[in-house]
Amino acid sequence: MDRHQLEVARKANNLTETFVQLGLRDWPTLLNHHLGFAILAALGILVAVLTPFVGMIVCCCRCAGRCGGRTDPYEKKRDKCKRICNGVFLSLLVLLVLFGLVASFVVNEYIEQGVKEVPSRLNLAVDDVELYAQNTKKTLNRTPSTSRKRGHCRSSGRALTDT
Repeated sequence: MDRHQLEVARKANNLTETFVQLGLRDWPTLLNHHLGFAILAALGILVAVLTPFVGMIVCCCRCAGRCGGRTDPYEKKRDKCKRICNGVFLSLLVLLVLFGLVASFVVNEYIEQGVKEVPSRLNLAVDDVELYAQNTKKTLNRTPSTSRKRGHCRSSGRALTDT
């Protein structure tokens, strides 16, 4: 897409339609520019289509007695303990994920509030820097004259010349 086409689309207030038309007409160039995203999208679609079919095949095999399916399940000596430990571990993982989810929402809210306050805080910071520069300039202009009047410079000069 060149600048002329963008300018025409912006003047016509139909930039989205222009992008769609150019994408349909110039799709090889668009694909070359976004090859990584295209591969990921294709893999995602492939997984979304194949997962139900694979699940249905495994379910049918297990119901027919193949693929590890048994009609008379038997329990070993420690199966009950394993089941309880796995359940507790799974519950702790779910609580950890839930905590992470709640924490992400809280952090998102704080970040949103912080971003809204950036312009005002930036203005305050610039004002503070200007005030610091002015006060430093006043202090530098005032310090030598007041030190000479009070005699501080003579005593420090004498200490320097004695050594």
